[in-house]
Amino acid sequence: MPGFDVSIKPGTGQPRPRPARWGGRSVCAPRSGSLEEEAAVVVSWHTLQPVRSPRVLLGTVKGGLEKSRPASEVTYTDAKSGQVVHAYHATLDGLRPDNDYLYVAVHAGAQGEAGSFRTAEPVKSSGTR
Repeated sequence: MPGFDVSIKPGTGQPRPRPARWGGRSVCAPRSGSLEEEAAVVVSWHTLQPVRSPRVLLGTVKGGLEKSRPASEVTYTDAKSGQVVHAYHATLDGLRPDNDYLYVAVHAGAQGEAGSFRTAEPVKSSGTR
């Protein structure tokens, strides 16, 4: 299954998926909440074996991969194959609005899967309540 990165349709808060440039297996999705909150996304990926040190590296084209966020693990059994699947999720928060970001989902002993996304434009107040 190809990976996707996600941008937010301006003014809607709705995801606009597009194929990831690197064909990665990670999936990036907006975190629930209003657009007035700080921008955040969750990067997720899965493996058929447990891994060590699952994390996501985050950065920008200009600044490089500056931050690292740990990923949590959830397991489930695939109904069709009966295999145990290990799903990993890392929340990338504190993002600035209307900015491009790069990320790499990594774990010990494996090559990282890279992707990119753009955060939504800031919400403009209408001046009415």
